[in-house]
Amino acid sequence: MENILIGTTSESKLKIVKDFFEQQGKEYNILPQDVSSEIVDQPLDEDTTILGATNRARNAAKNSREFAFSIGLEGGLLKINGLYYLICVAVMVDSQGKQFIGMSSELPLPKKVSDQIDNGKQFGDTIRVFRKENSDKSQILVDHLDELIERKKSFTEALRIAFLI
Repeated sequence: MENILIGTTSESKLKIVKDFFEQQGKEYNILPQDVSSEIVDQPLDEDTTILGATNRARNAAKNSREFAFSIGLEGGLLKINGLYYLICVAVMVDSQGKQFIGMSSELPLPKKVSDQIDNGKQFGDTIRVFRKENSDKSQILVDHLDELIERKKSFTEALRIAFLI
């Protein structure tokens, strides 16, 4: 079985990658790597988010044994017309160093959360508090907030684009 390196030890990101390949009917030995993205904790633009995912994929491959490819995943925020949107990026680097980039669609943050980020708050903390405060609202809103927190669909979309599947 071929090895895939992933530039994270995050259980949620590992599960997203494992589920992605299972959905494709492919089996790989997925090896998490504790590497740095070499960017800020909360990227606020597309270029920085792509750089973080690229650094994760490339740094995972540096330490490595034999592998088919390495993957870097990075979530970031992008400001459009005064409102922040979540974007998720997947970068795949093959064993020859060729790079493929996939990016999810932009998901809008609630205005209240976006305003708090403008005031220096961290997205992860802010969106979880907002989700708790709005747990009794419409299912559509709750599902949207859950995706902003879990990012499964967004990272899966980015992986599909990176792998052109």
